[in-house]
Amino acid sequence: MKILGLDIGSRSIKWVLYETSFSCILEKGILDSTPHSLERIEEIIPSFDKIGLTGYGRHNLNNVLRTKSPKIVSEITCHAKGAKFIEPGHHYLLDIGGQDTKFITLDASGKIIDFKLNDRCSAGTGRYIENMAKILDLEIQDFINMAIKSEKPSNINSMCTVFAESEIISLIHSRERIEDISAGIIKSLIFRTKALIGTNKIDEKILLLGGLSELENIEILFERFDLEVKKNELSRYTGALGAALVLVD
Repeated sequence: MKILGLDIGSRSIKWVLYETSFSCILEKGILDSTPHSLERIEEIIPSFDKIGLTGYGRHNLNNVLRTKSPKIVSEITCHAKGAKFIEPGHHYLLDIGGQDTKFITLDASGKIIDFKLNDRCSAGTGRYIENMAKILDLEIQDFINMAIKSEKPSNINSMCTVFAESEIISLIHSRERIEDISAGIIKSLIFRTKALIGTNKIDEKILLLGGLSELENIEILFERFDLEVKKNELSRYTGALGAALVLVD
């Protein structure tokens, strides 16, 4: 049986086609969450026997795919199931998405025992990084490459994205190095992430999920600011994979 998992995020739609007979992933893909993509979603996704939906836009897409009888599942559950499949035995998950940031704690069996969510402000999300890279006129990977070169990250103190943008423009006008401003932006994101994690005792590397996980060398920047993360080539697809695996149980 072929099961399709769809993770409809604020910035992108991820899908995974899972074959139950062989317990394996047959195909996967990603497209931008644009109105054009959503209108054509039934033409784009592969054929399937069952379908599971998760993510920010899962209820909206449920209206489009209603005739396919999709199962709606929470993002937390799907990320936990997907992560257990790709990295069994991993206990801490960090999903820095376009719209929010989630920190999930699992027990030894993969059961969710705690989660924290920051959805009050875009500061500390992938969207924050995208916007700040645009201010510096850099593509997102070039932005990371710049940050790696910094030996003296700038201080960005504003906790609000709008004020942080003004602060960065001021740093540009002050002729601070782009490398240092880039590293300062990453530092501010990681410090907000550490505040979200709080006092949780972390005795292993955290599995990084979401779009940031596909950026080269991002884990080096996390380590520089005292937060060790690990990536997996399927890190961006754990939500979609989990939406499919829920239907296997």
